[in-house]
Amino acid sequence: MAALLGACFAQPAPAQGDDPAARFGARENVEDISLSPDGRKVAYIVPRPGQGNALYTVDLAGGEPRLATATGGDPLRLSGCNWVSNERLLCAVYSYHKVDRDVYVSSKLIALGHDGAGLKLVTERPGQNALGYTFYGGDIVDFLPAEDGSVLGHRLISAQPQAH
Repeated sequence: MAALLGACFAQPAPAQGDDPAARFGARENVEDISLSPDGRKVAYIVPRPGQGNALYTVDLAGGEPRLATATGGDPLRLSGCNWVSNERLLCAVYSYHKVDRDVYVSSKLIALGHDGAGLKLVTERPGQNALGYTFYGGDIVDFLPAEDGSVLGHRLISAQPQAH
């Protein structure tokens, strides 16, 4: 485990020199990290060039980190991932959208296997008869440890009227 954590945090930081603006804008080497329920796997999010980031998983018994999914940062970004079973993760994805002259942040929840397989949108898509835009994709209330792979979530409805 110590070797894994060392590898996660030992990624070389970009050369910042003496430029305060560059040092202030530097991103963390690990943006989010989560241990599987059985303690055998770790999932972590690291920055990619530009504004993107990537989700890696690694088996603590041995093996190399494996890319599960990645975003380009324009507009999608991962903001956090948690294990819902020993094989699957639930991740929050957010993005910025311009509607008319306003900019909105929207979020969605996705589920995927530790190897990136079986990616599924968890957040309900708005129907054809929706009266507005829904920007909030929900959040997890409880990971329900007694029910492997199940979570208790909620979603608040926040909508902006559509222009006609």
